[in-house]
Amino acid sequence: KNSQYFMHNDKTSKGIIFTCNENYNCYWFNKAKMLAYSIDKYFDTENFEDHLLLDKKIKEHLDKNLPILFFYNEPSSLIGKYISQINVIKEPEFNELCNNQIIELVENIKLNKLPNINSNKYCASKVKKIDLVKLSTKDWIKNNAEIGSFLNKYFLSLSDVNNLLYNYIYKFNGDINITTNYFLKNNNSWHNWVNIDAKDNIILKLND
Repeated sequence: KNSQYFMHNDKTSKGIIFTCNENYNCYWFNKAKMLAYSIDKYFDTENFEDHLLLDKKIKEHLDKNLPILFFYNEPSSLIGKYISQINVIKEPEFNELCNNQIIELVENIKLNKLPNINSNKYCASKVKKIDLVKLSTKDWIKNNAEIGSFLNKYFLSLSDVNNLLYNYIYKFNGDINITTNYFLKNNNSWHNWVNIDAKDNIILKLND
């Protein structure tokens, strides 16, 4: 209802939410969620042919401290760079029923059944979290027990990955070695991935 604070579509006078290209599933899921949350009454979407153009538009607004609404996937170097300026809009926790309804709504939109849709019958929620599954053959894990132990313990939060990507892309210009050293010196999460001797050796090397 506060769409007047954001960029407007000249034809509809609605606010604008920036989103990915319609060739990607994210575009259709975002459209469906707008209907389910009934925010389509106040906002239209603007999508870009190239993801880099979407990034450019978002950066322009954030660098100038202008109000902006946008759909974006994480993890991302862009989110990592601007996280202090971004307020993430909270959605209800993942719900299987709502997720199935959104999939149905996406299909209706693609079939151009939009005018006949009663959005009140649909609900929406966060997307389902995708786990990183680590697999190996039995022979490999038997012969590489230490590496297997490391992989089982390896975990980074979403905010950590955002920050890591930001450092890699923006702060250290794609230099993987500098990024790795910075991470090892400034993030202690890896201490739990290795044994004590390995941890002490790595810290010693970092302080050389």
